[in-house]
Amino acid sequence: MAGKVKDFTGNLIRISILEKEIEYAKSQLQPHDTGHIYTAISWLESRINDLKGIKEDEIDYPDGYSNEWRKHNGS
Repeated sequence: MAGKVKDFTGNLIRISILEKEIEYAKSQLQPHDTGHIYTAISWLESRINDLKGIKEDEIDYPDGYSNEWRKHNGS
């Protein structure tokens, strides 16, 4: 069989787990000293987009900051 067969079921499971991790990470955010958590959330969101097949240039934050980060920081 030519080409790479995608593991759609596996990706759905991965996405579900990553979404739960994002939810948990968001619950740990504090007003100060949690920038590393925002970074992790952004990376996890990027990984989900990758698993969903969404290309980086289709994402609405071209400078690399997530929409969640913008909401928190008033940008």
